[in-house]
Amino acid sequence: MINRLDKLSKGHMDRSNIGKKYWDSALDLIDDKYSYKKYITRYIEDIQVNLSKGRGLFLWGSHGHGKTSSAVICMKYALLHMKTSYLVRCDKLQNLFISKQAFDAEVSIIERCQSCDLLVMDDLGIEHIKDFGNTVIEGLMRERSSKNKSTIITSNLAPKSIKAKYGEGVKSILMESFFTVPVEGHDWRVRSSKDMKDYFTGV
Repeated sequence: MINRLDKLSKGHMDRSNIGKKYWDSALDLIDDKYSYKKYITRYIEDIQVNLSKGRGLFLWGSHGHGKTSSAVICMKYALLHMKTSYLVRCDKLQNLFISKQAFDAEVSIIERCQSCDLLVMDDLGIEHIKDFGNTVIEGLMRERSSKNKSTIITSNLAPKSIKAKYGEGVKSILMESFFTVPVEGHDWRVRSSKDMKDYFTGV
């Protein structure tokens, strides 16, 4: 890649709501043998075109396999190209919509989610909400899709489960604006556990 991720500052990460756990996420940490890497690579190589066309990704798979890290990698390349990005957990959306919590002096977090160049909706499916919460999620997705704004969604839900949980509207938006990528392979949480064990045991 021409651009270097180390150009990004703590300020970039904080303003994009990227948790410190993911600050070091990088494409070269994903083994080439995992097929999802080629889709992340393709997305970031053409990041400006993809954002201009409102192209999104639906990254799905089991816990700990790199969905959020992959989404953050895309965010970081968007930031390198002077685009705005924001990461929001789906289980926070309902409260953010009701509370209108501020992003800065003039804009709420929900408004930031609606307007940023690249939004990551993290962990779709873990929220314990019913009709109103689902309406908030669909409304945000529909708002961004109508404005040709790119969104990346991470989820443990398989695509075939989306209609049953969120309805035909969300399924339709996914089909129109998102490319579905199964994220499978190495369990990053197992590696993190091993690193901690090695540290404390002196291995």
